[in-house]
Amino acid sequence: AYDVVLLAAPLAAMPEVLAEVAARRPRGRVVEIASIKSHLRPALERLREAGTPAISLHPMFGPGKNPYEPLTVVHAVLGDEAEERELVTRLLAHPYLDLVSLPFERHDRLMGWLLGLAHLTGMLFADALARSGLHPAELARVASTTFKRQAATAASVLGEDPDLYFAIQRLNPHRGEVYAAITAAVGELTGAVERDDREAFREALGRAAGALPSA
Repeated sequence: AYDVVLLAAPLAAMPEVLAEVAARRPRGRVVEIASIKSHLRPALERLREAGTPAISLHPMFGPGKNPYEPLTVVHAVLGDEAEERELVTRLLAHPYLDLVSLPFERHDRLMGWLLGLAHLTGMLFADALARSGLHPAELARVASTTFKRQAATAASVLGEDPDLYFAIQRLNPHRGEVYAAITAAVGELTGAVERDDREAFREALGRAAGALPSA
């Protein structure tokens, strides 16, 4: 006997995996940990109809995370929030667990910014550099502190599986909102510079600073 069926699969394959699990009518509770969830809704509904409602989680850290720091896990609520939280806190019993419950529909909009934007800015930074014609060794020799930080972030993104990062972009139904904001931000900042509009530039940076969460 078992209490929980934990599902971790490539994003594009997860609906099929959930369908296969529903067909087997497992005795244990199903827990999926996909990083994008909107495309899973039909399969999750079928699982519920089969008598095995799922719990939808998203750990916001990787295997290199220090276990003595807060371990944030997003809980995308599908049913009874209190009942789901009780099961999850037993399953993931850890003194540093930070379980954040939110409506299922809210998850992917947040991930559009937390994952989609964060990944895309790293990709854009490196892709722009690739178009510069400058050699990486020359850049490294005189790199500023800010450049080194940006390059390290970009390298961490580019070191991951491209198929996973493509899926995180493609499967998020809110990606258009993020892309539009990036396009508008580039246009506003570069436009202020080209117009020699110092005040508009300052205002844009002030608004941007206010949007950042505290460290």
